[in-house]
Amino acid sequence: MKISYKKGVYFFEEENILLGFTDKSFSGVNVSKEVRKVADILNFDFEGLSYLKQIHSSKVFWVRGSRNIYQGDSLFTLEKLRLLLIRTADCLPLFFYSYKDNLVGLIHLGWKPAYKGILENFFNKIGKFKIGLENSYLLIGPGLRECCFEVKRDFIAFNFFKDFIFKRKERYFLDLGSFARNEFIKRGFKEKNVLDTQFCSQCLESFYSFRRDKTQDRTLSFILQR
Repeated sequence: MKISYKKGVYFFEEENILLGFTDKSFSGVNVSKEVRKVADILNFDFEGLSYLKQIHSSKVFWVRGSRNIYQGDSLFTLEKLRLLLIRTADCLPLFFYSYKDNLVGLIHLGWKPAYKGILENFFNKIGKFKIGLENSYLLIGPGLRECCFEVKRDFIAFNFFKDFIFKRKERYFLDLGSFARNEFIKRGFKEKNVLDTQFCSQCLESFYSFRRDKTQDRTLSFILQR
């Protein structure tokens, strides 16, 4: 996968799929205004925008009709020209797409949604559409990585992430990206179809990090099928 960059927007475009995420050229505050700016930069049209009021939950929504705002942490749609969007500043944006089945989705993955079962809920929801997971794709966007995702000792007691916590110099770190990758492959994705930017939001100053800056600004992540 080749990710391109243009005027503050990282993006990937292939066949009928367009996805991407912004850098600090965007504040991520005024969603409607900034989405229009992204569309102008990348020269694409869309007929509807749906995004989340994120609550670190396991809630997944099937987007259809005219509804714009959902309270939860994942969206998917079969509609063409419906732009899906989430906002992050350390949590991982997960981009899901299937060329064959005409389905795209986004997941806001922090440790809380992961622990609460958002990935299981996502697969249960899309399972109703008989999606061919072996021919689907996942891209893991910029977020807190194992180099910086330090967790306290009591976090280990959850045991949920036990295979993805690493100890370095008496400190513990969570590899949430590898957790996500493992979950998708376990459910039938081909390894070659699980892609990772490997961008760390805390290491890279071009992205927002709440841990680093305590900021209210956010990276915008979006996906569209045409």
